[in-house]
Amino acid sequence: MEVMYGYDGFINRVYMKDTSSVSAAATIPTTTVPYPGRLPAGVYTYGTNQTITITSSSVLGEGRFTVYRAGVGGSGTVGSSGKVLAAGDVATKRQVDNPRHNTALSARALDTNVVKTVYKNDIGSLPDAVLDVYFWGWNNYFFGYLYSDTLSFPGRYYYTF
Repeated sequence: MEVMYGYDGFINRVYMKDTSSVSAAATIPTTTVPYPGRLPAGVYTYGTNQTITITSSSVLGEGRFTVYRAGVGGSGTVGSSGKVLAAGDVATKRQVDNPRHNTALSARALDTNVVKTVYKNDIGSLPDAVLDVYFWGWNNYFFGYLYSDTLSFPGRYYYTF
């Protein structure tokens, strides 16, 4: 197992070579929720204070946002949508929330209070995050932050379906 930590000391990525000894949280499956879809209405918690609340018409994710780019945390430049990923694309937690590709999410960085509309065009395991934000360039600010491979920050996302 290899673990990548963020500046805040929390886990950003976990790379597993042998998953036979890993157990999942009681109410969260280990497999991808069918596309498009999500778990039934309820409150799902995992990692360190990561919560996804699903109702009959909306999803609210609260916890950490992490970042990724091709070759570092991401598998490449093409997301699960088949789209070449760009600034503003995000990945949701595959075991809980798998909305249609290009679904607009309202996302807020809690400590900068910057709100952005981002688009779900990828999917990830996100062991200790609610949303993974794709690379936005080295010298550009997004959510009030310059990109770093180990950046993570508190955030909240929301959308209706």
